[in-house]
Amino acid sequence: MPPVTEPAPSYPRAWLKLYPRRASRGAVSSATNGNTAECSLYNNSTGAQILVVRSILQPIAATSVGLYYHQGPLGSLSGTIAPMIPDMPAHPGLLYQYNNPAPGTPDFYLPNPGGYPTWDHDFPIAMLPPNWSLVVSGPGSSAPVSFLWDWLYAQELDAWFGMT
Repeated sequence: MPPVTEPAPSYPRAWLKLYPRRASRGAVSSATNGNTAECSLYNNSTGAQILVVRSILQPIAATSVGLYYHQGPLGSLSGTIAPMIPDMPAHPGLLYQYNNPAPGTPDFYLPNPGGYPTWDHDFPIAMLPPNWSLVVSGPGSSAPVSFLWDWLYAQELDAWFGMT
């Protein structure tokens, strides 16, 4: 399949829309030895691509799931990633799992009603610059996690925030 070039998103609300040609989804699972199970999405972009995290799902019955940022990758490369549209080239974003004896402090708790955390908003849950991870800290000994994300260039965000 020949490479497809997508027109730049229209301003000023580019970050609100999901761009299927720039989108990926992935699943990763972490099993632990009594430590905290953590899975993360890492932005491996070597350019100015910012990952826009649209959805996180962790189907474990618990009261909440903790999220926090970590600079760099955390743990071991793991999981499966697929572009939103089959046969598209790989996009930025790698999945990691970690058996963390000293987990980070969550800066946000995602509600987990009935074992399925939800993010019911029309804006992203996180934006990751290059070399940053969004870590999902599970409450138990295993943590299957699914992510949905796409990417934008930094200048596309700058235009939204009036920085250009």
